[in-house]
Order: sequence, then structure tokens, then C-alpha cells
Amino acid sequence: MNKKILCLIVLLCTVTLTALYAQEKPAENALPEPYKASEFPEWLNLTRRFEIIAVGVFPIMLFYTRFSFDMYRYISNGFDSVYAPWPFKNEFSYKPTDSEQYQSVMIAGIASLIFAGVDTFLYIKKQERNSKD
Repeated sequence: MNKKILCLIVLLCTVTLTALYAQEKPAENALPEPYKASEFPEWLNLTRRFEIIAVGVFPIMLFYTRFSFDMYRYISNGFDSVYAPWPFKNEFSYKPTDSEQYQSVMIAGIASLIFAGVDTFLYIKKQERNSKD
């Protein structure tokens, strides 16, 4: 009885090991190939660049827009400490209304689109200049 069980275990191990080694080995490089510059049209690359710059610049523009609003409010109210700008705000400082918040977000969005548009324009001009050389 013990010899039968031992033979069965050896047989199962042999079959299992054979099945494991018989499987196809993965390719040498399992990672996909990187994209080539010629795979996408130029207008799509420009659109992606525009999007990345516009989205990346937005938080910075929002910070500067809100800081500008705070400075304007502080100066126009005679340098009253209630209207102090961001680094000097406390719990008694002025809280902007929802419409002021909306306005600052819209201005920051427009400014980031303008920034990305200027970058795209300069990039196109640089590409034209390089193609002439």
C-alpha cells in the first residue's frame, strides 16, 4: 500500500514539474515598446502639450489670482487688518463670497488657457524655424 502511495506521489510530482516546464516561457522583454514620434499626428501632439500645460499651470494661476484679489481688497479698504492677504489671515479675516471664489477660479482658468496658447504658438514658431534650417 505504501509503495502505491509513494509511486502516486512521484507520478504527480513528475507530471506537475513537466507541466510547469512545458509552459511557454515569457518573452525576453515583456514590456511594450515605447511610442514612436511618427505614430501620432503632429496636431495630436500639440493638443496634448496644450492640455498638459493648461492643467499644470491652473493651480499656480489660481494661487496668484486669489492672492491678487486679496491684495486688491486689502489696499482698497485702507489696509484694514480684517482684509489682510493670505499669509496674514486669521480667524477674524474676511471670507470671500461664493461669487468671488467663482470669479477667481474662472480668471485662473482663462489665464491658464492663455498661457498654454502662448506656449503652443511659440512651440509652433520654433518648429517652423527648425524645419527651415
